[in-house]
Amino acid sequence: MPRDSDIPIAFTDAIKRDASGCLMVTSSSFRSSLAAVNHYWTLELCNKWIVRHQTGFKDVTDGDAEDRTYYLRNMGRVL
Repeated sequence: MPRDSDIPIAFTDAIKRDASGCLMVTSSSFRSSLAAVNHYWTLELCNKWIVRHQTGFKDVTDGDAEDRTYYLRNMGRVL
């Protein structure tokens, strides 16, 4: 059974480092981490959750794609 307390943990698990060492997360990696803890969300719902709950991350995706990429801002933190 999915638990709401697993959502922030799944987000933390989805965070990766890019080639330059910056912390980043994609909507699809967050969605995969959520599926591992029995939450089956759409990419749109994942994007809405990230924007609402993780204010230290900035969307750097070009265009209107559903699979978005977010980078941790300078002095930002994972909430």
